[in-house]
Amino acid sequence: MEMRYRPEPIKPPFEPLETFFTRLKALYGRMDLNYQEVATRYGFHCTGCEKSCCRTLFFHHTHIEYYYLLAGLAAADTKSQLKFRRRAADVRRQCRSSVNDGAQPRIMCPLNEDGLCGLYAHRPMICRLHGLSHHFVRPDKKRVHGPGCWLFTAQFGRMAYVAFDRTPYYKELAGLESMFRAALHVAPQQRLKLTIAQMLV
Repeated sequence: MEMRYRPEPIKPPFEPLETFFTRLKALYGRMDLNYQEVATRYGFHCTGCEKSCCRTLFFHHTHIEYYYLLAGLAAADTKSQLKFRRRAADVRRQCRSSVNDGAQPRIMCPLNEDGLCGLYAHRPMICRLHGLSHHFVRPDKKRVHGPGCWLFTAQFGRMAYVAFDRTPYYKELAGLESMFRAALHVAPQQRLKLTIAQMLV
């Protein structure tokens, strides 16, 4: 569950990266709008649940989202930064303990604040897209369908599918990531596989 390598930390200020961050924010904005449009057509409202996706072990693989989350953390007040980092360290310990016991970790994200993300505007793509039934087209042209989270499936699984295509968002993020890695001179073999907790510590 540990990352394959630790990226070189970039300290504030983040101005040299702002051009990339501006484009990422625009992508997130289009993504959020499309998500809300589809959710509204279903009548789906994510208000938190006992099987919260914030307890799901998600791995994140893009440098641009990693550094954008760090920029959001740096913009938070000192008290919040310390709180999130302490929680992240505790989550990592709990995850290691669960894995050693042969269990799948189900531990609350260190950024969760009473059901809401403490760095909401900077949360990664998967945190924005999770929940709705969706599809995407792989590079080999195969179409893949995702059923949505358990709550969505329970409420709307029998309804006609409202198309939610993740493909253009995946493609645009991949393009941004490629340019971002080139700008930071990240070697092709340096791959990320990080949880939110790992990103924060």
